[in-house]
Amino acid sequence: MLYKLEIMKPAILNVEPSNALQAAMMESIDSWYEMHNALTDFRSESGVTQAQVAKDLEISQPAVSAFENENSLGVQIKTVISYAAALGLKINFSVEKVNWKETD
Repeated sequence: MLYKLEIMKPAILNVEPSNALQAAMMESIDSWYEMHNALTDFRSESGVTQAQVAKDLEISQPAVSAFENENSLGVQIKTVISYAAALGLKINFSVEKVNWKETD
């Protein structure tokens, strides 16, 4: 996984998971970063400016910049959905069963 800025990569992802639960959690976290990068790449590649997104969302351009550059796990879901909608995109959530519990 490539990150926009190396500082965005959480420390937990810099180590090998010590158990199956950590591995499953890291996979989900990695999926978040992939989605965030896809959104910001789409905006950039489609020629839509941060100012245009800000206008559509009725927020400031610096707020859009902060969302794009922070890539934090603490971002609210409504922020991600709104950002995507301003670009003419929708977010699909999915959950899949994995066997992360180790058996003795």
